[in-house]
Amino acid sequence: MTAKKYRMIVAVLAGVLAIIAGWSIVSQNFTALVAAIIVAIGLVYLLRIRTKEIMKDERSILLYEKAAGVTIRFCVPAIAIGSAIIALLQDKLPSNLGPVSSTLAYTACGFLLVHAALYSYYIRKH
Repeated sequence: MTAKKYRMIVAVLAGVLAIIAGWSIVSQNFTALVAAIIVAIGLVYLLRIRTKEIMKDERSILLYEKAAGVTIRFCVPAIAIGSAIIALLQDKLPSNLGPVSSTLAYTACGFLLVHAALYSYYIRKH
């Protein structure tokens, strides 16, 4: 299978999965959604194994790693600043936004902990 055909089939699978996700949300049948996600992951894995062309090279992997690092360096401070702004303006905002501030703060902390743990793991590995 060629890389172009692989990408096309994966795009069709993503569209079918989006349709199933919309249907399962409307009908509140989340077991179908979980089953569809598992089947889609399995199909993508099988298709990737059957693809003969090179899908990634060192350059694309390096660019992906750089994008992931920049995403962490941009999103975590943005989430933390958003959490601080909501906490500061808590009196002027609707009362149901109070938990949003702490949720965002915990999310930023969680991202930093996961990043630190993975960085520590990869430092030891290499």
